[in-house]
Amino acid sequence: MTKKTYQQQWRTALKKHASKIERCSVLSNPIEHESKTVDDILSGFVRMADELEERQANNEQITLRCLSARCFWGDAKFLDTKRKIISALYPQFRHCIKLRTIMMSTRISETLEHVIFVENFDSFCALSNAFDHTEEVDPQKISGITLVYSAGFKSSAARSRKLGNSQFVSINSPSEHAFNQFNQWWFKQYDSTVECWFWGDLDFAAMTLLSALRQTFPNTQAWQLGYQQIISYHQQGLGHQHLADKKQNQIDPAMIKCNFADKNLLPLMRNSERFIDQEVVSEKQLIKALRNQ
Repeated sequence: MTKKTYQQQWRTALKKHASKIERCSVLSNPIEHESKTVDDILSGFVRMADELEERQANNEQITLRCLSARCFWGDAKFLDTKRKIISALYPQFRHCIKLRTIMMSTRISETLEHVIFVENFDSFCALSNAFDHTEEVDPQKISGITLVYSAGFKSSAARSRKLGNSQFVSINSPSEHAFNQFNQWWFKQYDSTVECWFWGDLDFAAMTLLSALRQTFPNTQAWQLGYQQIISYHQQGLGHQHLADKKQNQIDPAMIKCNFADKNLLPLMRNSERFIDQEVVSEKQLIKALRNQ
């Protein structure tokens, strides 16, 4: 007897589960898992209907990660790339699945005049620590500057500025007034002129992130003081090639509409074909740069 192909196995199992899965045609393309059978996978989608129906009956919501863990063998990430399938499979339950809260780390200043988005967490911590060295850095030079760990593209997502979608953890101890002021500004609850800056890697991905940030925070510019520190290493001939591991798929964003990025950073990377990650800049170097600015 000829062994059935995976696609044939999938179709057979799908017919078996058709009475339990509405709009089963949405699942016409087989979904594979290295250690699970077709019945295991389709049974998960059956359980999903029961889980979502219960949420609807109780007027509750559930995140995609929690739904995935409860329906697919405790695997919270199984559904990460399958949101569209779920929406098409169970459109009546779309409102029961909530987007995950965007969590971001901050260092909130007492007055809010500038916000610097920092791409990588280690560099965010280094810059925050540099701000704490008030014996070496004049407090007036950093007054009014709030730091935000941008956490990849999280902070650039348009939904991040809608009330209820984001929460902030401050690594310093701002007053209640300062914390509320920052939250009100972030969620656009009052008009305030705040200058926004971005400091990240010297690579195309960071420039793409800057471009995305400018969609959500339109006046965002590359933070020159931070980037000058990276450039100092670049001038020494340091850096890794565009085709280095994990960098080869980066696309040149062409133009950011940020003067410093378009006239300095992008041409530098194109001409040298070298990238440098921002973690190369030490806390001591940041303290010195802040002191001398």
